[in-house]
Amino acid sequence: MRPAWAINNLTDEVLRTSAQYGVKDIIVYAGPGARTIPGTNQPLDKPRAEYIDYLAMRRRVESYGLRLVGCEGGFSLNPKYRDVVLGGPRRDELIEQLIAEIRDMARAGVPIWGYQWMPNSVWRTPPAVIRGGAFATAFDYEWARGQPNTHDREYTDEEVWAALEYWIKAVTPVAEEEGIRLGIHPDDPPVPRLGGIPRVLRSFDAYKRLMDIYPSDCNAIEFCQGTFSEMNEDIYEMVRYFAERKKVLYVHFRNVSSQVPSFREEFINTGYVDMVRALRVYRDAGYDGVFMDDHCPILDGDVEFPGNLGGYRSRLFAQGYIQGALDAVKSEPKQAARRASPARSAGQRRMGVGIGQGGGPTPDFLRFAAQLGAENIVLNQPSIPVRNGRWELADLVNLRSVVESYGLKLAAIENTPITMRDHIIWGGPRRDEQIENMMHTIRNIARAGIPIYSYSWKYPRIYRTGHVDIRAGAMGTAFDAELARQWPDIEGAGISEEEAWGHLEYWVRAVTPVAEEEGIRLAIHPNDPPVLTLCGVPQLFRSFDAYKRLIELDPSDANGILFCQGTVAEMAGEDVYEMVRYFGQRRKIAYVHFRNVSGQVPKFHEESINTGYVDMVKAMRIYHEVGFDGFFMDDHVPRTVNDTEYGHRARAFANGYIQALLDAVQGR
Repeated sequence: MRPAWAINNLTDEVLRTSAQYGVKDIIVYAGPGARTIPGTNQPLDKPRAEYIDYLAMRRRVESYGLRLVGCEGGFSLNPKYRDVVLGGPRRDELIEQLIAEIRDMARAGVPIWGYQWMPNSVWRTPPAVIRGGAFATAFDYEWARGQPNTHDREYTDEEVWAALEYWIKAVTPVAEEEGIRLGIHPDDPPVPRLGGIPRVLRSFDAYKRLMDIYPSDCNAIEFCQGTFSEMNEDIYEMVRYFAERKKVLYVHFRNVSSQVPSFREEFINTGYVDMVRALRVYRDAGYDGVFMDDHCPILDGDVEFPGNLGGYRSRLFAQGYIQGALDAVKSEPKQAARRASPARSAGQRRMGVGIGQGGGPTPDFLRFAAQLGAENIVLNQPSIPVRNGRWELADLVNLRSVVESYGLKLAAIENTPITMRDHIIWGGPRRDEQIENMMHTIRNIARAGIPIYSYSWKYPRIYRTGHVDIRAGAMGTAFDAELARQWPDIEGAGISEEEAWGHLEYWVRAVTPVAEEEGIRLAIHPNDPPVLTLCGVPQLFRSFDAYKRLIELDPSDANGILFCQGTVAEMAGEDVYEMVRYFGQRRKIAYVHFRNVSGQVPKFHEESINTGYVDMVKAMRIYHEVGFDGFFMDDHVPRTVNDTEYGHRARAFANGYIQALLDAVQGR
């Protein structure tokens, strides 16, 4: 089972994006009846597309290291072919034209063609507002049933079935001969009729009838799970039935709120269908094809995607979810489809998802977080004033109120400005003054209702020596200790390791009782990169033993860890899974930076969330097993084609991936 995308215009941007995010299988909106050159948005200036056009399309896909797995297009929407769909006098002539193009497709290397039998198209009523103010399509049969006829008269179910049967019996032998599989998309929405035209492919029994017309591997289904979910049927049973019979060519993997007579489309993981459970059914039934995102919501600030509904951010969120769910489900034993998730102790909270911003928060960021469903907000050095070396309560309360006005939670603040704590770190003459101001600040953070203050025991810079191409031109940061040795010393250089530990112990013993009193958790981020020294300064939090030493300084629950899994994975010779288990069991992990890397110190580079050496599914299962109930946030996402400076597309993908793993290990 593999992820896929459906594209109508094979631009450089979308093909590079596909390669960079691991979407190697491509379906192109093209095929008999289409009015554009296959794989482009250019009008077709001849009666139909030919062999050379489909060959050029396939070669363009393959030139980016991708695979063409099929074409999808509905000739039934083209008025020219009305007689085929409704049984008119030119039917035989038009079927011959369509068969000629099907032969050309097959001979050009197109293995699948998905099409539909809806002469008056997909119907929707006014859109719905869903999570975070995103927009999605909706349907209400009460509104639609009063609409006028779209064609010359009312047609009966049996008239449309007769036309469909005639077509299937004519075209399936040709498909068998040419080695191309054909499959029909269900009628969307699956109601009895719209605009005077019956929607015959609207039920489980209808598809059984369709398969019985001509029992062949080449008479199959373009399995739009979204539309099947809209039917008044058991979606899991339909998946199992048709997948076991090898009738599912590929899957439109989308979700809806409910079944007909009314529904709205949803984010991939917010509809009524448990998508992880569905994947398990496909797997257990022996399905080995592709899953494509489909009809994605409209997000604020998104850029149009050259395919179906939804822009790049929305499609990448869905892709991240699909890839995460596939990674989780494919790594399970098959009986997991019928096995409950591992039990959690009574009253234990679920693991959640978060997202962060440096400075801010800005309205655009908060809308983005709300629409992605990343309910826990982390602000790194938020944009509030420093007054006499402190953050004051009124400013922090206002900060929390702004976040909550978007339906979100301000779950943590990461770091104050370094000027509020630099003497604490290296033992400068203003250490006690800064500690007093930081204790005042921590009290105010707690009293403002913000439960975590996390910080780094270093200057606020992530040290890297360059970038590397991690996949198809996507760039990740890199570190090479040999190159870093050339960097000049910084303030605080020259102190010994034990002096540095002394400064840390002085701080921990002073501030932890304040945190306990106020009910706030303090959490230290590991040194990144986790090397012995950098720019002349000891990097204390570079190992498993260093964190054990930290929690031994004060065993309080208020003295914890911001578990940057990426940095932990960089630590030389350490076992990231064992560290998750050890600190998770002791409830020392406040929250997690859930990122991936290749290699460890002295040389590593950052990766996409699912391409580094860490098995993220295995890691997530361990967090679950040890009872972790905090949240996971994306971190250090790669630079990909035409993304923003903040990395909206890459963060959408990573958030989708995280949410899929959460659904897989703890259930919905």
